[in-house]
Amino acid sequence: MNERKRQEWIAEGYQLVAQNGFERLTVKLICRMVAKSKSSFYHYFGELELFKDALLTHHAKRAHQFARDIDACQQVEPDLVTVLMDYRTDIFFYKQVRMYRDHSTYKKYGQQIFDLYENAVLEKWVDYFKLNDRPLFARKFNKFLSEHFLMSISFDTYSRDCLKYFLFELWEMVHQLKKGN
Repeated sequence: MNERKRQEWIAEGYQLVAQNGFERLTVKLICRMVAKSKSSFYHYFGELELFKDALLTHHAKRAHQFARDIDACQQVEPDLVTVLMDYRTDIFFYKQVRMYRDHSTYKKYGQQIFDLYENAVLEKWVDYFKLNDRPLFARKFNKFLSEHFLMSISFDTYSRDCLKYFLFELWEMVHQLKKGN
């Protein structure tokens, strides 16, 4: 099997799901996007569910690199913000996975990927928000922050300024909470 051609299908499908969700993913649409025939699609993937599995596997591989890149960040701003910008498509793909978290396949991938992310980012949040004395709160806060972030972003508004504003608002909230105001 020609892996380069197969990866072309996966790259297009990955972008499509990130922007429009799994419900819009059809064999006809993906064939149109890559300018190939349905028989070519079926040659590489057999059926749409197997293609979705290939997309999830691709996402899991990218998530490992995402976690390594987060782990390498020295500071939240600008380093982590830059990584979040670089992985824009992956974040939006993950958002789609989270939306289907009640489905067993998506739930498994979603939890694995969140665990990778959480292990990479938690220490950075603890330092940034100065939560060293509150590890349980930091972990719960990270889960809340991640879910809220995913549900509030859109392809149209996702930008460096949007991320910086989001971080500023979170920092203000935690600061006020710690002050007791």
